[in-house]
Amino acid sequence: MVADATPTTTDVTPASYTAAVDTTTTPPTPVSSPASGLTSGSPDLVVEDIHLAEPAALIAGPAYRVKFRNQGLVAAGPFRVGLCAVLDNTLTGSQAVVDVAGLAAGQTSEIVLRLPQSALRLAAANGQATRFNRLAIVADSDSAVNESDRSNNEAIVDRAAVEAAH
Repeated sequence: MVADATPTTTDVTPASYTAAVDTTTTPPTPVSSPASGLTSGSPDLVVEDIHLAEPAALIAGPAYRVKFRNQGLVAAGPFRVGLCAVLDNTLTGSQAVVDVAGLAAGQTSEIVLRLPQSALRLAAANGQATRFNRLAIVADSDSAVNESDRSNNEAIVDRAAVEAAH
């Protein structure tokens, strides 16, 4: 379920993890033809799905399996995939980022990102401690890839819905 509200950023010192990982990939599938509206010679990264991989642990936050694809006509070079905890339509500093070496045209990949424990101890508007209520997922979070369409690089989903589907 994609939320319709766009989060805003806050001045929070980020608690984040960055890691280079081996990604599980599937073979390339046929890509769209130029008639589909894609510019010839451009990658196009899209977020396809997210699932709870592991619930929060005693010293770490929950882990999520994120699936993304390059639906463009050429390979995408190195980029990052980011996952950020969202509270009441505001991005928090609780995030996880993974470096991806690249993705061939038509290729799909999955990675696991684990949020820090701080995502479970956020301050609500009323000052009470609470958990995040949404997740923001972004493929190419640093805009390193020159893409044909950046509007499909992110998704904002309801945390409870993702965890209930587990």
